[in-house]
Amino acid sequence: MKQRLFLTLLLGIGLVFLFIGIKTLSSSLAASKWSVTSGIITQSEIIRSSGSEQSVYLPRISYVYWVKDTKYIGSRIAFGLDFFNFGLSNSYKKSSLFTARYQKETIIKVFYDPASPGNSVLVVGLTKYSISSLIFGSGIVLFSIWMFLLLWLTTIRIDDSNWMRQGSAINI
Repeated sequence: MKQRLFLTLLLGIGLVFLFIGIKTLSSSLAASKWSVTSGIITQSEIIRSSGSEQSVYLPRISYVYWVKDTKYIGSRIAFGLDFFNFGLSNSYKKSSLFTARYQKETIIKVFYDPASPGNSVLVVGLTKYSISSLIFGSGIVLFSIWMFLLLWLTTIRIDDSNWMRQGSAINI
C-alpha cells in the first residue's frame, strides 16, 4: 500500500513537470513567430546568494527595447530558464556564459509578443532550456508507470502462487 502511495505521488510530480515542459516548449516555439526588434542590454551580472549548504549563482540580464516609440524593459533570456536555471544555480562558470554573451550595452535581437509587447524573450525555438522539464517529467512518468507494472506483476504472481497452494491442498 505504501509503495502505491509513493508511486502515485511520484507519478503526480512527473505529470506536473511534464505539463510545465509542454507549456514551456509551446511558449518557446510560439515566440519564434513573434515580432523582432533591436534592444540594448542594460544589466548583465551574476547574482550570488548563499544558501544553507552552498552558494547559488544566477545570471541577471536586463534589456530595453522599443515598439512603436514605446520603451519596454525585459529580463527573460529563454522560456524555462527562469524555472529550472538548468544547473546554473551552483555554477558560476555556467552563469558567466550568459553574462559573456549578453554584455552591458550590447545590441541584441528581442522577440516580443505583438499582442502584448511587454512580453519578450531573447532565445526562442527548440532549445535545451525549453525541453529540459519535458524530458525530466517524461522520465519520471515512465519510471512511475514501469514501477506500477512491476508492482502489479508481483501482486499477480503472489496471488497465483497462493491459489496454487490452496488448490493442491484441496486435491490431497
